[in-house]
Amino acid sequence: MRFSTLASLVLLCCSAATAWGQDDDLTALEVAGRITDGEKNLEGVQVYSLIGNVRMDSMKTTGNGKFAMLLGLQKEHMLEFTKDGYVVKRMLIDLRVKAKPGQELIVAPIDMDVTLLAEEFYEGADTDVLDFPSAIVRWDKTAGGFAMDHEYTMGMARANGSVLLMAARTGTGKKK
Repeated sequence: MRFSTLASLVLLCCSAATAWGQDDDLTALEVAGRITDGEKNLEGVQVYSLIGNVRMDSMKTTGNGKFAMLLGLQKEHMLEFTKDGYVVKRMLIDLRVKAKPGQELIVAPIDMDVTLLAEEFYEGADTDVLDFPSAIVRWDKTAGGFAMDHEYTMGMARANGSVLLMAARTGTGKKK
């Protein structure tokens, strides 16, 4: 079994960045990326943006598995990735930032790679833990930008690996 969950969410800073001060009109940040099954790009993945439990926006990935959305700054968003035959994946994107008066922040768009795994890999296993976000992205003062919460994301990657192992042990889940 290849442990692709660890690599399921790789966040990269784009070279383009936007200066954003407390009084600026910048109200949204682009979040974009590519969705694969670990090997090939996935076309037709429905990507939802939610605030609370309310769907704010949605789109489907193109033939190359790419998606892009604008998410409102100073809000907490949940991205949900769904496709028939695949386990739903969620990611929390917390775009709330407290800038000091007059402070200018350089905000880079968020670029990510997302891996969805087929439901058949999880047959016979309890997947309730996968209802939680697989990753959290929030403002990181040290990095001076939005970054993945590595501790949380690694914990979820371990939980996902445990579920895959349970499915493999029952003999019903397909091995990757």
